[in-house]
Amino acid sequence: MGSDWVWDLRWRRPLFVWENDLLTELLRVVSRQSRSDREDWWSCTLSQDGRYSVKSAYSHLVQGLPGVGVRSELTLEAVSQVWKSCVPSKVVVFSWQLILDRIPTRRNLLGRGVHLPVGGLGCVFCEASSESSLHLFISCSFILPVWYQVPRWLGWDFVSPLGLTQHFLSFTGLGKGKRVRLGLLLGYHVVI
Repeated sequence: MGSDWVWDLRWRRPLFVWENDLLTELLRVVSRQSRSDREDWWSCTLSQDGRYSVKSAYSHLVQGLPGVGVRSELTLEAVSQVWKSCVPSKVVVFSWQLILDRIPTRRNLLGRGVHLPVGGLGCVFCEASSESSLHLFISCSFILPVWYQVPRWLGWDFVSPLGLTQHFLSFTGLGKGKRVRLGLLLGYHVVI
């Protein structure tokens, strides 16, 4: 026998005919593999040294973000800042999904192939525009006054930018100093 492997597979029940075909295919694939006396180890292809790290996984995921050029740079900056908050993780995840436009709005659901009921894409609040993340959380006539009132309470004038990423970065960037920015980040999560 030498270095040949002999498979003695035992099953709890007799295999069905279609399972026998799968087993034959499995044994054919496994028999083509060469055996090594080296110790097995895990290797991560995302990093050069083969070790897994959250940073390498995060970097890999961020590469797939939508946007090109400057827009993706802003998105990366916003995505990295949104996690620096002391709010519950489910709130941070929701804000993160909003910045990436991954909230299940009617427009996003339609893009994913979900069939919408009669009434279509209209906003749940105003029905004047299609329900997108940008409209629902920033520019809807029912929501926009909130984004003007909150900075007024703080004594600031704030003009809401046109994009989700720009809105996040503008709002959280109003203050000077780390504590003020953390407070604004907390305020952003609360309003969202």
